[in-house]
Amino acid sequence: MSFNTSLFLLYFFPVFLIIYFLTPPRFKNLVAFAASILFYSWGAPKFVFVILGILVIDFWLGDKIYQSTGKRRKAYLIASLVLNLAFLFYFKYFNFFIENTNVVLSALGLHTTNFVKVALPLGISFFSFQEMSYTIDIYRGKNPPLKKFTDYALFVFLFSHITAGPIVTYGALADDLIDRRKKLNNDYRLQGFLLFFIGLAKKVLIADTLGVQINHVYATNPEHLSSLDCWLAAIAANFQLYFDFAGYSDMAIGIGKLLGFDFPTNFDFPYSAKSFSEFWRRWNITLGRWLRDYLYIPLGGNRVGGIRPYFNLWFVFVVCGFWHAATWSDFTWGAWCGVIVVLEALFLLKILPKVPTILRIAYVFISFMIGVVFFKIHDVKLAFTILGKIFSFRGMSLTPGLYPNNKFVFCIAVAIFFSFIGVNQSIKKWLNDFFDVSRSSLLVFNLKVLLCIVLFALCLSEIVSTDFTPFIYYKF
Repeated sequence: MSFNTSLFLLYFFPVFLIIYFLTPPRFKNLVAFAASILFYSWGAPKFVFVILGILVIDFWLGDKIYQSTGKRRKAYLIASLVLNLAFLFYFKYFNFFIENTNVVLSALGLHTTNFVKVALPLGISFFSFQEMSYTIDIYRGKNPPLKKFTDYALFVFLFSHITAGPIVTYGALADDLIDRRKKLNNDYRLQGFLLFFIGLAKKVLIADTLGVQINHVYATNPEHLSSLDCWLAAIAANFQLYFDFAGYSDMAIGIGKLLGFDFPTNFDFPYSAKSFSEFWRRWNITLGRWLRDYLYIPLGGNRVGGIRPYFNLWFVFVVCGFWHAATWSDFTWGAWCGVIVVLEALFLLKILPKVPTILRIAYVFISFMIGVVFFKIHDVKLAFTILGKIFSFRGMSLTPGLYPNNKFVFCIAVAIFFSFIGVNQSIKKWLNDFFDVSRSSLLVFNLKVLLCIVLFALCLSEIVSTDFTPFIYYKF
């Protein structure tokens, strides 16, 4: 099941909310957990029991870590990490490993291995990281384990974020899982609805419209594309990825608000960043924090000498790329982003303040755009061909009939406006204050309710009249 379907919007979500709002506080976690099982089972029923089995083991290991000391305590943590990493490797990387082993064997003239491809459980990358944060945080003494299995299962399995994030660490949600009665009020609910429908609009009205045109361009023989064709498709892909993923994050955070949870912000106007390092502090923020706290710092971070800090930085981005998908294009995307961040750490951050702001923003946007070409196309050879076309600057006119869609042009204009509006701090502050419903007058409150209704009607109209397009991050 997906948020951008009539099944979810007209049936599952409203029925769930009615039941949830009417349920006494002490049973709300149980209702939300039951709904999450139904939500996940709708799209991937055969994996539900596997995941629940992993949850039971990890819940038990969390208790053991808390109760133990010394080497035994560490052994329980290692067992939890091995369990989750083995689960992640088998389902996500087994096919990649065998396929590439066969390529090597074939090149050497040896017999290749026949194998049955392993299906990928929905949202495996997200809930694996959340499960590991639970046992690691207990081991580090940040939080005690939860007393109820259903509370823990809800933390990992809540339908709002299990399939595509944001990655919510145990420490960020521990208190809300136990008692969030103060947050079950109308202000939180309206804020939640606002975030949800704005996120839905980002996905359905902007990202999907851009995606149709981008796919059309990339399906065309590159020999028939001009440099300007490829530039426009690559720029649009930047916006599509942002509005698709940020849209999902807004919807997930909005659902969290409706249930009384405070999920962390996942995007903060990343295309307004003035360095690539700043960009990655604004883009997929929860993943960046997870990689920093649970990988970069344990590797030594910048506390080690020599070239190690730079290698650690680059390695984290390589892991980030492979975390997204087991393909060489995602590896290349992660490695490319890591190189730019390392170059900034070495010397670029000293130079960039002397560069005009508009050029710094353009440098960030284009640097990320190069990586997104690999991310979007998933074919390294074709991606290099497209990049060659882009930077050849040959044929700076659009191919007739390739970009006929006025709707596409309008969406590009809207995407540009809302992507770069964060450069103005006053407007950025106003947009952030817009979601603070508690300070709204009755008139503004009613206008926000009206906005939710209008966005819902526009999105639903688009959904029922066009083909279904899944969220990009569902495949991770």
